[in-house]
Amino acid sequence: MTSLPIGRPMTGYRIYLLDEYRQPVIPSQLGEIVIGGVGVFAGYYGRADLTSQVLIDIDGEQCYATGDLARLDLRSGELLFIGRRDFQVK
Repeated sequence: MTSLPIGRPMTGYRIYLLDEYRQPVIPSQLGEIVIGGVGVFAGYYGRADLTSQVLIDIDGEQCYATGDLARLDLRSGELLFIGRRDFQVK
């Protein structure tokens, strides 16, 4: 499986890797990137249906489920992008 290093979270942000049940994966396991922090958007204007699909609560914090799949490289501490859980091209 091809991977691309995408670094670490910026200051003020947190990254979670979650499985298909939105539970944390074990280190180095593949999971969906979920972002929490000061810059997470409030939702899609007029699209509560889409907002409810991508914004989730983690310990009282609103977080964005990106749809991107990654794993943590235990040696470098960086996220390695693996692909998407859908077919969206970025």
